[in-house]
Amino acid sequence: MNLIKSLYMSTEERINNPLIGAFFTSWIVLNWKPILFIIFSSRNIEDKIDYIKDNFSNNSLILFWPFGIALFYVIGLPYLNWLFEVLSNKAVTKRNELATDKTINKLKGDVKIEIQKSKVENAKQDYEEQKNYNEIIDSLSLRINNLENENHGLTLNNNETIDILRNELAESKKRENQLISSYERKLSDFEKTMIDVRVGTNKIANRIKNITYEISDLKEEQANLNDEFASAHLSDKIRQLERERSIAQNQLNESLYINTDPSLFNGKTNI
Repeated sequence: MNLIKSLYMSTEERINNPLIGAFFTSWIVLNWKPILFIIFSSRNIEDKIDYIKDNFSNNSLILFWPFGIALFYVIGLPYLNWLFEVLSNKAVTKRNELATDKTINKLKGDVKIEIQKSKVENAKQDYEEQKNYNEIIDSLSLRINNLENENHGLTLNNNETIDILRNELAESKKRENQLISSYERKLSDFEKTMIDVRVGTNKIANRIKNITYEISDLKEEQANLNDEFASAHLSDKIRQLERERSIAQNQLNESLYINTDPSLFNGKTNI
């Protein structure tokens, strides 16, 4: 009983060997004709053996070709699969890099557009308010001139009225100068803010790009690993980097939304 069990285990071990299994499969494929002839032919066994010796006793089909195919399957095919995986991973990495560059360029373009829109809106508001103040000043100047012409030589009360109007004119000019100074300060602050926005946006965008490159490198390294523990460790690191990239992307979006909000420079000043 132990002998039979030992023979069975030995036979099973040899059958499970990749080289033997590949050799056996290729031998059946290459020698299907004599196999079918033995199984389905109506001749007696001696005639079958003689017929096979005469027609199918080719050493190439019996030994060399099956052995060569088995060697290729066991040794060469894994290398071909490895080469295919390497080429495929490189293509995926390049495609991810192009997608990341495209996203970053689009974000930079959106930032420039929002900045230009904000500048145009602020310039329009400045122009309208300046125009209103000029109209007020012109109106007051006209009133003063009319009063001076009409009240020349009148009483002291009329002179006091003229002085009041002159004081109003002086106050209006003072307010105009204060408004202009306030606009200049706001414009300077706005330009500094936009510089900070561009610097901060570029830093975040570069961080996103570097994280994307690092993720691609880790995925390529993971694809070449055979150690499950090391592969799991890389997967955790990849997920952590993806979370960092998501956080950086949210920061970039918030920065674009906050710093391109027209309320940062709305052209209104309290004097």
